[in-house]
Amino acid sequence: MSTKTTAPKLKTAAAPPLKTPAKTVAIFGGSFDPVHTGHRRAALGLCRRFDSVIAVPGLISPFKIGAASAPAADRLAMLSLAFSDIKGVEISDCELVRGGVSYSIDTVKYFRKIFDGGVKLYFCIGSEMLGSLSAWKDFSELCRLCSFYVMRRKGFVPPPQTLSALKSAGASTELSEDETEDISSALARAAVAFELPGGILDPAVYDYIKTSGLYAEYAPVAALAREFNLGAERTEHTLRACKTAIALAKRHGAPVNKAVLAVLLHDIGKNADSETLKKRGLNADEFKNLPQKVVHAPVGALIARECAGVTDPDILNAIFNHTSGAPNMSVLEKIVYLADSAEDGRDYNGVEQVRAAAYDDLDKAMELALKISIDSVRERGIDLYYKTAEAYEYYKKLNVKENAE
Repeated sequence: MSTKTTAPKLKTAAAPPLKTPAKTVAIFGGSFDPVHTGHRRAALGLCRRFDSVIAVPGLISPFKIGAASAPAADRLAMLSLAFSDIKGVEISDCELVRGGVSYSIDTVKYFRKIFDGGVKLYFCIGSEMLGSLSAWKDFSELCRLCSFYVMRRKGFVPPPQTLSALKSAGASTELSEDETEDISSALARAAVAFELPGGILDPAVYDYIKTSGLYAEYAPVAALAREFNLGAERTEHTLRACKTAIALAKRHGAPVNKAVLAVLLHDIGKNADSETLKKRGLNADEFKNLPQKVVHAPVGALIARECAGVTDPDILNAIFNHTSGAPNMSVLEKIVYLADSAEDGRDYNGVEQVRAAAYDDLDKAMELALKISIDSVRERGIDLYYKTAEAYEYYKKLNVKENAE
């Protein structure tokens, strides 16, 4: 049985300067809630570019005020476990010790005081943050004190005009050559609940999380998955779809927490048998005449409402329509539909086009995905569900209208 690593006691003063001299230093900040393999790979990439990398866990992100997180000491301990073997990375607790909202300008000022003028300081940001960078606290002073190293993320290609505007405003930016891993802390927390950390969490970090009882918010959903016999293969699909949904939600401005919950529950009715439903007092008779491929979606929405306590109509509709599609779907509904149909494990003719379109234009992606689904149904000689046909016609006409305008 594994033994929990003891969390380090936070210092009463900010962390000391780097142990080794450096000419280029990258500040790699974040909530690290929890630290995951994407963070680790990003750190390795930063080490190839910079002499030294400082990982700085934040106390309260200005972008996530009010969000639940693990205690600071636990996040610091997990960072130590994840980065302990990476030469060139050091961890600073300066934001944790300082307290309050973790503004970038305060952190950069702190490190600028530590390093002399011969050290070039870079502040690392994801490419999805570039559009709002000029609105950051004390932006002009931030530009004077550091350069920005922009880590490219899937679906967030920095427009030339944005880079040009930032340059005119005094910002020095450098774009990473490679895209960072498309993993998020929200996905890591879902992986904890479903006990599938492979490729998402470092084994030592996962062990620490489990023995510390951290990140239990999705545990009730995982329990329902077991109760309704979701199965290993379908659970793995669910986590892959969750990864895609998170990326699409960030790209299109949808609430990530809603996307995660909807996708974690989208297939909950897939293997639900009548006996289990009956034990829960659920009556799904009204759906028994629906096509076999479709019926699990409304059953899943029923389980989500009655067993998981979901009351948000947008989440329930996203689960209800994730297989058939529907006309005039919300942004969340489209994200869940496309995450289910185009997650990384899907392999069918046209899937790459659907994935690419999903990051660019949800409506065009819906038309393409629905057309592929309809063609597949017809090729197999199966009756086409009317709702799918209606959805396809709706998005086909909508895109024609938008192209004409």
